[in-house]
Amino acid sequence: MEMRRASREIRAAPRTSRRGSRYSRTGGAFEPATEKPALADDAVDVTAGLRQSLESTRQGIQRFVDSLHSSGMANAVPGYRQLRTVLVQQRLWAESQGRTELVPHFRAIAEVAAAARAILAPYTDVMATLENLDRFAALPGESAAAPETGNPSFLPPDLQEAGQTAVMAALLTHGPSSLQRLARLTGTPDSDLARRLEHLAGAGAVQRKGRGRSASYWLSDAFIQSVLGRRG
Repeated sequence: MEMRRASREIRAAPRTSRRGSRYSRTGGAFEPATEKPALADDAVDVTAGLRQSLESTRQGIQRFVDSLHSSGMANAVPGYRQLRTVLVQQRLWAESQGRTELVPHFRAIAEVAAAARAILAPYTDVMATLENLDRFAALPGESAAAPETGNPSFLPPDLQEAGQTAVMAALLTHGPSSLQRLARLTGTPDSDLARRLEHLAGAGAVQRKGRGRSASYWLSDAFIQSVLGRRG
């Protein structure tokens, strides 16, 4: 019961992934005021919206942390560590004594422990990345994004062709977008844009749902993970 309540707390925060906050498909509160290309003139509006989103996210994660404390999870850690020591000792004793009839009992504990870890481990993986957000910086060999273009500085060399970086910059700033919207944001003809998006999708940098002009595009999870991996 307490874990379910704790999980609900973090879901209260606006998502900063491809499905939430200013990254929702249909836009909303963080839509730019105009439909001009996403260049430096848009930076003030985007920054203001992002600041609000970041604070809401911080509050949501804080509520999650508070719920973990109130559920007693933090205080229970020493007890679980002691339990681990005892169980390992018991397993070694059973092994040394050839008590095979106890194996099913150890296996049952292993199964429920695996189920608990399957729930908890993804949270620790996510938080391990988030706790370093304030230390992200350009890698050696990367240059800062040019203010006049907003081109992302973290793209690998094979994706740094000017037209592709403009598309990636638009997706980074505005989240999931249709072909029509990306054409307006980047000032790129549909035919050229479709070709660039196809290349980016083939390279695994962009994901797509749907077909034609109604299709939605966003930065892929694999691409985000590759950026994080280069900073790991």
